[in-house]
Amino acid sequence: MSIITAITTPFGEGGVSIIRVSGEGVFDSLNENIDLINLMDKEKNTISFAHFLDEKREKIDEILVSKFVKPNSYTGEDTVEINCHGGIFITNKILKVLLKKDEIRLAEKGEFTKKAFLNGKKSFSEVQGVYDIITANNETAHKLAINSLLGNTEKMIENMRLDLMDIVSLIEVNIDYPEYVDIEQPTYLKLEEACAKYIEKIEAIIVESKKGELLKSGINTLIVGVPNVGKSSILNLLSKEEKAIVTDEQGTTRDMIQVKVNLGNVDLNLIDTAGIRKTENKVEKIGIKKTIDAIDKAELIIFVTENDKVLTVDEIEILEKIKQKKYITLINKVDLSGKFTTKNLNNEIAISAIKGFENSLLETAIVKIFGIDNLELNNFDVLSSVNQIAKLEKVKILMERVKVSTSEKTPIDLIEIDLKEALFLMGQILGIDVNSNLLDELFSKFCLGK
Repeated sequence: MSIITAITTPFGEGGVSIIRVSGEGVFDSLNENIDLINLMDKEKNTISFAHFLDEKREKIDEILVSKFVKPNSYTGEDTVEINCHGGIFITNKILKVLLKKDEIRLAEKGEFTKKAFLNGKKSFSEVQGVYDIITANNETAHKLAINSLLGNTEKMIENMRLDLMDIVSLIEVNIDYPEYVDIEQPTYLKLEEACAKYIEKIEAIIVESKKGELLKSGINTLIVGVPNVGKSSILNLLSKEEKAIVTDEQGTTRDMIQVKVNLGNVDLNLIDTAGIRKTENKVEKIGIKKTIDAIDKAELIIFVTENDKVLTVDEIEILEKIKQKKYITLINKVDLSGKFTTKNLNNEIAISAIKGFENSLLETAIVKIFGIDNLELNNFDVLSSVNQIAKLEKVKILMERVKVSTSEKTPIDLIEIDLKEALFLMGQILGIDVNSNLLDELFSKFCLGK
């Protein structure tokens, strides 16, 4: 007998705490700890008022008990959810009573959802949606998560998998009946045409999915500029915290300061960096080198410069380093002169880090740069998992190889190898034949109790 339990609500003081207990024999196991009702006799999918008793039959708390009979439960197994008062002490006391039983153990991270997957209650894509909806930080991330949770992503991938099976079927007649040479030429033509359409569809899904991933996970953003242009003030302003030291002295920031910032529908993984300039200070030099190295890895650069001042030699060198990157120019200190002077740089926004500025201006510029202003969140042809996107990119590479092989009249049986590999990968996105390592990696991200 294997019954698992965990607190499913956030740990701390609150109105209510919920303890979930799931597994074969759970009703019989808990019956001795529940007063006023008999769990074995209660109807399925009911909520009842009761008292929870410890092993000495002493009352611990007034509770509500929810009874779910398999397969109509979250895990697909017999399940009980205990709603007790939300104090830390009382919740732990009930959990300890449960864990004293030989047949009950503490659930691992994500184990309830893992059981739901293994028992066919949730698909692999829906499980991913559960994680995404828990970790969603903005409206876009929430919509993408709901897309997976409701099974829309699964339907889209299943349809693509069926389309791929149709492509495989085009060549099977050649393999089964190799003596019919006259059907080879039409097969090559149909195969090349089908591959071209399939690749086009995959590319569109990958592009939209990457846009969604940016919005969900946050854009890795670097603030760069020469010393004392207001980089640290901007970081503090956006984060609404005094994360960085702000003084009149140049070179105050020596190391990278990281903070996650929400701008409405866009999250930034924001990094303030050492001001780039020529210096003999050894510590400052290290900070500047880190900044230059980080530019290559950043997805977005926020270049900060001063209003009413000509670009310095150091600033021109910075612009040369970031010219191939996506970047926004924040022209700071417009409050000093009261007017804005353009520098004719990319995506200029006039600001005052002292007086503040509208975050929406920055958000609008970012969504335009990344083309995520036209992301159709009601379009279900979007993947929400980095792993799923990576597998689909591998499918694209395989299909491009098939297309080339087809144009070169490579023997059909060799072409089939790549098609079958692509079909296998589409199955893995759906969770068919998914390996245990991938499952363990996914469920390890879940919180205890989910």
